[in-house]
Amino acid sequence: MKSSEKNLTDGDHPWLSVQLIFESVLDAPQWDRESVLQKSCKGDEALVEEVRGLLKAFEDSKESIESFADRIAIAESEHRSKLHESLLDDYQIVRELNRGGQGVVYEAIRKETNEKVAIKFLLSGPFASQDVKLRFRREVELVESLRHPGIVRILDSGLASGHQYYVMSFVEGTHLDEYACEHCQTIDDRVRLFIRICEAIQHAHSYGVIHRDLKPSNILVDNEGMPHVVDFGLARDTERDSDETLKLSMTGQVMGTMSYMSPEQAAGNHSQTEVSSDVYSLGVMLYQVLADDLPYELGNGVAEDIQTIQTASPKSLRGREPHVAGDLETIVRKTLSKEKSRRYLTAGALAEDLERFLDGKPIDAKRDSPLYVLNKVAKRHWITALTAASLISLLAMSLVISLILWQRARSARNAEALSA
Repeated sequence: MKSSEKNLTDGDHPWLSVQLIFESVLDAPQWDRESVLQKSCKGDEALVEEVRGLLKAFEDSKESIESFADRIAIAESEHRSKLHESLLDDYQIVRELNRGGQGVVYEAIRKETNEKVAIKFLLSGPFASQDVKLRFRREVELVESLRHPGIVRILDSGLASGHQYYVMSFVEGTHLDEYACEHCQTIDDRVRLFIRICEAIQHAHSYGVIHRDLKPSNILVDNEGMPHVVDFGLARDTERDSDETLKLSMTGQVMGTMSYMSPEQAAGNHSQTEVSSDVYSLGVMLYQVLADDLPYELGNGVAEDIQTIQTASPKSLRGREPHVAGDLETIVRKTLSKEKSRRYLTAGALAEDLERFLDGKPIDAKRDSPLYVLNKVAKRHWITALTAASLISLLAMSLVISLILWQRARSARNAEALSA
């Protein structure tokens, strides 16, 4: 056995020993690897050098693979950029801005006017499925129907050699969460910024358009502090969507970004995704803007995350950010209600209550009554509640029986005393 092990390595040590030490050193943190190596080799310098040789070979190969993958990605991006630029004579593509599952967005220059614009191409081009192509066309139609300074504007759209695209106004901006951290010095500043977002979403809702993917990366705030809502790729038109187009939402599958989904959206009930679902997503973003954190601990797997969104209470906002007033936390909690009927009816109603808060007026949102909280806890922990109720009933019954027996005993003693 020992002779066969030696044949597996050029050194003088059994391969199994070298391999075990190599793996243990590799598992150790970078800063502790030398210490682990020395302890494992127990002063055998030849063994130390063998393991070091393996580690160097591993790191070199790893860097080579990563470098190769990076070069491939860059080459692919450059090739796609040149391909797309060759399709549009009127535009010069400057750089890639963003790439999602279905589309790629470029910064570009309109040659005739020297205007800076953004161009979105359907990523799979002419090879996209009919559903994907239809969804892309619907996005164009929905955004073209909206005219609001807080919503990105579509300037042009079309089909070039089988590649669908649309041109939109370019927003030189920062994602909402980053902007709030860097530029909003007070809680009131963040609330004022958020009111503008609510007003833009209210405009979309008034035209029957539900965004369904509201999150900080889909809100770009420009240098003047004006937020712009972008990416309506998952939007739904409540007024014009037919049964066929609703099928594009793939009922039963999760669509959107988990951290910002309403309970009904996380469950895959896309036909029930209404205005109140966007209001819920606004509530998650408002919580994040105020506390620089999310209201729930997620990241434990899709099934558990969905359960958390549907049942867990949001973390205390004032516990995360003590400067948040009680009324503001009440507003946030109303937007995050699990029951749609308990949320704000519209994004505009949320904006109005935030305005009332800033003006020092009484807000419309009311704190949950103790009875409502008790009822929710009972429903969530019904076994415990049932057991507690049973115990209370049993104790009450025992007390009644004890009182009856005590009364009877007392009456008997009184009767004996009178007869004597």
